[in-house]
Amino acid sequence: MKCGERVLVWGDHFGAADAVERLGTDGKEVILVTEKPSFASWMEPITWDIMMKRFAGGTGEMVKFKAFKYPVKVMAKTSVEEIRANGEVVLIDGDFNRTSVKVDNVILGDMVEDHSVYEDLLGAGIVCQEVGDTGHVKNLRNAVTQGANAGLVIDDQLCLNANKALISRLPTEVKL
Repeated sequence: MKCGERVLVWGDHFGAADAVERLGTDGKEVILVTEKPSFASWMEPITWDIMMKRFAGGTGEMVKFKAFKYPVKVMAKTSVEEIRANGEVVLIDGDFNRTSVKVDNVILGDMVEDHSVYEDLLGAGIVCQEVGDTGHVKNLRNAVTQGANAGLVIDDQLCLNANKALISRLPTEVKL
């Protein structure tokens, strides 16, 4: 997608971080809006530290990156209230103060979990397991680990425990 020179990224997920990284590297002026108290608190500390140094206009410690042309403006505890046709975006902060910014594009960089297919399968009596982003939106390592763990227990004696996790050949009865 082609973006103008000034872009607002709204969200707090890997998609938002990746979008800001790409846009900043491409020399765009980026405003990052998140409803949370700080951006990417879910991220590993060392990665977060390097990312925030890059957002501030640096290159990160001992990391060879192209510096951003403009520092990223991070607006925490803020949400998008309205996106107008003329490129004006009305923002509202945690104290209900409204401000507006003029941008060329708005990118939604957030994820919403959708459990509908999984719930339909369970409702049909099919033993199944949510893995990766279908269960809880996280990162690639988590998705691969969940998939591998589910694959280890696949056989003809599958069942679900009380937490709806796959189990196989494990004692499930309580002995007193």
